[in-house]
Amino acid sequence: MRPLREKTLLHLLGGLDVPTSGEVHILGKNLAQLSESQKGDCRNRIAGFVLQFHHSAPEFTAWRMFALPLLIRRVAREQALTLAE
Repeated sequence: MRPLREKTLLHLLGGLDVPTSGEVHILGKNLAQLSESQKGDCRNRIAGFVLQFHHSAPEFTAWRMFALPLLIRRVAREQALTLAE
């Protein structure tokens, strides 16, 4: 049996969980109807998360966390850092 997981707003907006009722739409897209790849793209381009954990490496500043989705998209490092700034 799968452990019960709370369906938080962040999980729903990120497409990590599906709602038990209703639908979640971002920019006209119903997240439940997207493939995992499309959900990943949505998280990268539209509704990403910037999280700071106490156990993150010191180089993972908020500034670099903002640049991370751009680096994943293969934006040049210097451009990604400039855009994040």
